[in-house]
Amino acid sequence: MKNLLGCRSVSKEWQLLSKDLDLLICIIYRDFAFNSTDWSRHFSTVDLKAIYENEDFNTFPKPIASLFENACPIFRQKKWYQTHAIVFLPKGLTLKYFVNLPLLNIIFWEEIIKKYGDIPVEKSSWVVITKYNIPGSPHGRFEEQLNEISKIISSNEMKYRIPKIIEVILCISSTFFKFGERLFCDNYSRCQEVASDDLQICVGTYKSVTHVAFSPNSRGNIGVAAVQTFKV
Repeated sequence: MKNLLGCRSVSKEWQLLSKDLDLLICIIYRDFAFNSTDWSRHFSTVDLKAIYENEDFNTFPKPIASLFENACPIFRQKKWYQTHAIVFLPKGLTLKYFVNLPLLNIIFWEEIIKKYGDIPVEKSSWVVITKYNIPGSPHGRFEEQLNEISKIISSNEMKYRIPKIIEVILCISSTFFKFGERLFCDNYSRCQEVASDDLQICVGTYKSVTHVAFSPNSRGNIGVAAVQTFKV
């Protein structure tokens, strides 16, 4: 991103070129999004047929490019691209795929895999998810966290919602593989899915291990991320 911004100081022609939407989409797709090339490199056992049938680059959402350099509506002191992960989610993927992947080091509670492990992603999509829990969501009850999401939706054009388990796992794993950064360290995001006794399932990282577990209704290090999907 610094290279792109540096081009704008070279000349007016370069400044105009650097703001071209199609060029920006190419740069975001290649350098920031977890794309088909990244899937092939890091998840080679996934069936990539869905990705290569014009469902990857050709369907990259233009709204992402228009927001990319804007101020983030959630984390006010940062740019949008600094606070969001962009991941292509292929149809057919299940949670069971992530079991026993040594590089990811993910621990699932057995009940969660039994209940949700075999449910496939129905349609491919581009997933845009915050890299961090939204401000004000930690320490709160789930109902309060839903209210925080509602406030964000009402204040900007992004249609955020509570993430699903697989979306948070992909956010964590794709950012680690592409940028070497571990997200949700020592904190967790609640997800849409529930397990026994209607407890929300949460995903987070503790000491380099990603945990998928039940969450109590109120706990200091459990917040909620915000996600939006673009169907392809």
